[in-house]
Formats: sequence, C-alpha cells, structure tokens
Amino acid sequence: MPHILLSEEDAAEVTKIAVPSEKQNAVSRAITSFFLIVIFLAVIIGIIMIARNIAKKTQGLGRVSATSNSNNEEGGLSYPRPSPGLALPGISGGGSASSGGTPQSGTPASTFAANMVLVPAGDYIAGWNENGTPVKVNVSAFSIDIHEVTNQQYADFVRATGHKPPADPRGLKYNIWQNGNYPTDLADHPVVNVSYQDAEDYAKWVEKRLPTKEEWERANRGNEGFMFPWGNDYNPNSANGNQGKGSTASVGSFPYDRSPFGVFDLAGNVREWTSTPYSSGSQRWKVVKGGSFEDGAEGLSSFAQFKGTMPSPNLGFRCVKNAR
Repeated sequence: MPHILLSEEDAAEVTKIAVPSEKQNAVSRAITSFFLIVIFLAVIIGIIMIARNIAKKTQGLGRVSATSNSNNEEGGLSYPRPSPGLALPGISGGGSASSGGTPQSGTPASTFAANMVLVPAGDYIAGWNENGTPVKVNVSAFSIDIHEVTNQQYADFVRATGHKPPADPRGLKYNIWQNGNYPTDLADHPVVNVSYQDAEDYAKWVEKRLPTKEEWERANRGNEGFMFPWGNDYNPNSANGNQGKGSTASVGSFPYDRSPFGVFDLAGNVREWTSTPYSSGSQRWKVVKGGSFEDGAEGLSSFAQFKGTMPSPNLGFRCVKNAR
C-alpha cells in the first residue's frame, strides 16, 4: 500500500492557503504592470514635450514686449500697435510711401557697391516718451543692400570659401539645401538657416557688415517715420507675411514692401540679423528686425524686434556699408 505523504485534510488546508496567495500575486503583478505602463507613457509624453520645446526654440527667436500691446514700454519708450488707418503721434496723417518710380530719397549706390542704395544721415523715431513726445535717434549716412542676401549669392560665398552650407537646426530632413546645393527654383529667394556668425562671415567676405538696429530702422522708416515701409496703414497684401503662401518669396516680388529709400522686403519675407546685442542675456543674442512669412501686422511693423539666438527657417540677413 502506498505511503500517503499528505492527508486530504492537510491538502485542503494547503489549497486554502495557496489559492489566495496566487490571487494576491496576480493582483501584485497587475498593479506592477499598470505602474510600469504609466511610467512608460509618462516618459513618452515627456520626450514629445521636450521635442516640441526644442522645435520652438529652433525658431531662434522670441518676440520682445514692444509688440505685445498698445501700451508697450521698453527702455522707457512706448510703441503703438498696428491698426487700420493708424496715424502715429508726431507724424502728419496716415502716410503712404510710393510703391514705384524713384525712391523719395536715396541714391543708387553704384558708386559704393552694386545693388545697394545710400541712406542719407538723418533722424528716425525710436518711440515716444511718457509725455507723448517723439524720441528721435540720429543715424549717420550708410549704404544698404536693396534686397536680402539670396541663396545664389550665399552659394558663391560657400563655394569660394568652403564655408558650411545653411543647415536647419531641427535636423537633416528639414534642410532646404541638400548636398551643399539649394533648389534651383529658390535661387532668388533669401537664404535662411544661417547663424549670426554665418551672416557676419559673409558680410566680411563681400567687404560689408551687418546693420545696426538703428540703421535698419532708419532704412525702413524713411524721413517721415512710417510704421510700415509703405506708410502707416497695415495692408496684409503689401508684404510676404502670414497672409501669403507660407514660405519665402523671390526678393523684391512685393512692390509695396519698399521703403522710402528704395529698400525691399523690410516688412516681410524673412526676419533679418542685426549687429546690435539683445538688451538682456548672452552677448551672443542679437536683435533681429523685420517680419517674415509667418508674421502678422505687429511682426511686420517697423517697431517689431525679436531675439536672435540661432539659425531659423524664417531668418536671413542683408548687409550695409559705411558711406564714403
């Protein structure tokens, strides 16, 4: 007769103990799995949020408070907010810049450099003090590129110097230039995705320099201090802003986006590097002026400025040269 190691009573008792234990282990495993899934999802969400934040930062720009509302103040100066039919304090009437023919005042700078115009010495309105009095800044004469630097012009620089081609900070798949070349249909579009150093290196190569914030505003606003290159009334069709096709356009293709001195695309197309340091933060940060194909009325106004930190798909540049 076989020897029974465990009685039926004992076996039943063991079963009573084992079954709850198995259930408890199953619950523990389920809870553990749940928390692991939650942690995994949290990590994925965190990665997505970080990626989005990086994508925003690669735009390289942050709008300054001077364009945030109608009572803006920066450095003790106030700035108006664009609105239809706006007549600025200290300026007679709404104003309208000529869109064709000879610039109001500005000499073709063939005696200085090709494709530039001379901006004579003069004042521009930097803003208004607390009493509503215009604060004017005097700028010495200089010549400035009529158009933004194009892909074709920048390619000449790249080939001649071995400088690296423009690269989108978001990664290779976003690059406009591929294998060191730009798309042929973008030859006369402004070059973008260039850093401040890239722009400065190009300017030195062509024996020019980048404009200061004050020079850029003087070239934009003319003697009458217009809010836009064409006058004081905002017109979404006058420049390549966010009412356009959503990308760069051939330089000079918006005839009304032409300053009184004959300089094109100061309101729209792409934002532009200046040599003026941004008011706070790293000295590597620069003031960026002008609106882009992504900007509306406030971004296209002559008062708007941004913080330039790195290359961006909506950021290019133009050059200036001291008057002789």
